[in-house]
Order: sequence, then C-alpha cells, then structure tokens
Amino acid sequence: MKGVVLIKILPGKEHIVLSRIREIFGVTEVEVVFGRWDLVIKVSANDPKALSDAVIKRIRSIEGIENTETLISTDL
Repeated sequence: MKGVVLIKILPGKEHIVLSRIREIFGVTEVEVVFGRWDLVIKVSANDPKALSDAVIKRIRSIEGIENTETLISTDL
C-alpha cells in the first residue's frame, strides 16, 4: 500500500522536519516544493493500519509540522 503525504511546515522548522522525515521507516521519497505545501513525501506500508501509524504516530508527531493531507494511491 502506498500513500502520498502533503506537509505544511512552520516557518524556520524546514531543516529539522526534513531531517526527521528522512529517518522514518517506510518513507520512500521526499520532495521539497513551493506553494500551499512544503513537502511531498511517498510512504509505503503493508496495510492501511501500518500506513495510518506511519502518518499519525511518526510523521504528524514531528515538531514543526503544521498540517498534513494524505492521499492513498491505488491501481485501477
């Protein structure tokens, strides 16, 4: 199962958040972007619960993250 997480970071916290995100198991790709969101990351997990845990317990708990939006990818 794969997800894309859009992340808004508090000003001045970009470097520490980016460093912490890169350490999280399951994060497969990290892109710094400009616009409404500051980071776009791809997360891989075995099932919906594991993906939820990665986002809620590991990503959203990082100090400096203001907001997230998770998009779950699917094969048609």
